[in-house]
Amino acid sequence: MFAFTCRGVYFALLFYSAEGIVLSTVDDQLPIVEVDDGYPSSLMADFQWLLKVGCTWEDIQLLQKESSKASSSSSAHLRHKLMAAVDAMQSAVGLKDLGQLHYEPIRDTQNSVVIVTVSCVTECHSCPSVSLRWAKIGKLTKKQLANSEESSVGMKQVVAAIPQLIAFNQNRQCNLSRGLYLGYLKLEASVDLLQVVVPLDMPSVLPHVKLRDNPNVSKEEWLCLKSDEKQTDSKLSLACVEFVQLLYSKAKELTTKLGVSDDDIEKHHVYNAEVVELSPAVAFILLLPSSDKICTVLGQSSPMKQDTSFTMLPLPLFEMIQWQTYQSELIRLYCRASATLDIDQLLVQHCMREAFSEDEIKTARARQEHISFYLKESLHV
Repeated sequence: MFAFTCRGVYFALLFYSAEGIVLSTVDDQLPIVEVDDGYPSSLMADFQWLLKVGCTWEDIQLLQKESSKASSSSSAHLRHKLMAAVDAMQSAVGLKDLGQLHYEPIRDTQNSVVIVTVSCVTECHSCPSVSLRWAKIGKLTKKQLANSEESSVGMKQVVAAIPQLIAFNQNRQCNLSRGLYLGYLKLEASVDLLQVVVPLDMPSVLPHVKLRDNPNVSKEEWLCLKSDEKQTDSKLSLACVEFVQLLYSKAKELTTKLGVSDDDIEKHHVYNAEVVELSPAVAFILLLPSSDKICTVLGQSSPMKQDTSFTMLPLPLFEMIQWQTYQSELIRLYCRASATLDIDQLLVQHCMREAFSEDEIKTARARQEHISFYLKESLHV
């Protein structure tokens, strides 16, 4: 427990307070549990699954019990180990809620991968384990910098990243005030990954500018936006003209802020299929670049990628953060159901491989079709 070697997958915990102290071991490192001593090829897929589990930490023992039935399966192997590590961490700190997983694992030069979960605590209670204590962040940093052991490279990187981990955890919980916003969609694609540009200080939403306090768009305003008529058209009502003028001026303000050239601004258009409602109080109208500029390829430069006030998030992680910020209870229920279905799918695949008689194969196949149906339905939620 709390051992860190040179290679493998690890699960680390960052509990911090507003006073600048963190939960640490007596050896002045973050609490950390080894998950696997290798680097499984399924790591990123299983990490995305763990993000769903992270919305419902209280179910970890139930999920672990179910997954143990197929622990010999290669596809369930790492997930079972991840849940065992989470269970061990919950027991060590005496809490079920371990906070929110950081959006990407931390990797070091020694082929180690550290999955970090982060949580702000209001009170620093006494530690349930004699191997844990509360310490100043500066003390951990100083101790790790002085550690010359080769095995400490990964922990050095984790400790060095504490300020960034805390900042992101705080920023992801920031939500917008009531109103209607104009958001800017910019994507980046690689072979197997689609990322979206978000503000570093509010990663739960797209780059944006506020249009007004009222989040609702009237039928007349929306029809006007969809009609592609000019704001000077005499057929438009005064309210409609003012809405279009507001949209044009804010679009100019937003694109200028994002470093879009004057030539490219004219090629932008409003997404008029729907108003995106994040919550009853917050809604977005989306501004899209031209079709050849909306999605750049990996390595292609753009003003937004060079701006340090923005960062790139994988699209599924962005969606997760946004739901956690604006629809926390709904995403918790969804993730509970989805994580359970994922485990059930692994179990039924295991049953299919073990099935021998015709009846066993028929039963397993019927169950697999049943689970596949619900998994497909969950993708449309």
